[in-house]
Amino acid sequence: MMEENDLHQLAKLKGISFAHLNIRSLFGKLEDIIHILNKGDICLLGISETWLNQAVPSTMLNIPHYDIYRSDRTANSGKQTGGGVCMYVHTKYNVVPREDLYVCNPDIEVMWMRLSLKDTRPTYIACIYWPPEGNIDNAIDILEGHVLELSTNGIADYVLMGDYNINSMKPRSTEYRKLSDFCKRLSLTSLIKTPTFYRNNVRSFIDDILISNPDYYHQSGTVATGDTDHVLIYTTRKKLKQQTETCYIYGRTYRKFDPVLFQRDCIFANWEVMGDKHI
Repeated sequence: MMEENDLHQLAKLKGISFAHLNIRSLFGKLEDIIHILNKGDICLLGISETWLNQAVPSTMLNIPHYDIYRSDRTANSGKQTGGGVCMYVHTKYNVVPREDLYVCNPDIEVMWMRLSLKDTRPTYIACIYWPPEGNIDNAIDILEGHVLELSTNGIADYVLMGDYNINSMKPRSTEYRKLSDFCKRLSLTSLIKTPTFYRNNVRSFIDDILISNPDYYHQSGTVATGDTDHVLIYTTRKKLKQQTETCYIYGRTYRKFDPVLFQRDCIFANWEVMGDKHI
């Protein structure tokens, strides 16, 4: 289980929080996810390596106040088990799953969600898992195609969260350079700056959140987990200031008021007209 102090850190975030965790069996660690969502006040939680299949109905994964959206691993991945991605989205937010962009193949597993916020362009959120033995060039081509397709109606806000299985602590590697070039082409910014994976006293940086509009986000980081090798990564979108309707107040200035002239006008005024009903 997570430390309570870490969960309080999530709950204190000011804004709309998105998070991702490689869970390695959602069904086996469902209590941990319930604990995270109950304490962390998260808008959307993306989960990779869910290890779900049709034998596990969504009714067994329900969490109060959250809807679950799944993209389980299929035979198209070349494997029968493992993998899979899903999202838990708080019911108070308006979302539409982009099922036409769900992909499951040997190189990438990804699902997209469209989040609508008031008085702003939509935010498109991806939950991504790159299998370690996959072809990175094919995975990048698919993601780049998705972003370009979603951009056809104008500039939007993109959040790409996931386990990329590329160690960013090795910036000279071919895989890292390809990921870096992908980010440069699409003007994506990496938010996570610390290791995200720990195993046998070895740490690496393979989980990340990539965003298209850095000015929209003001908090990001990691939270340690107890029952998985990965840490939870998160970011927070700034809350938009509500625009109030313009209110006009009319008044009269008395800077040039002359009490003597005012008294004279009152003396010579025709007060009889005040009783005329036709005025």
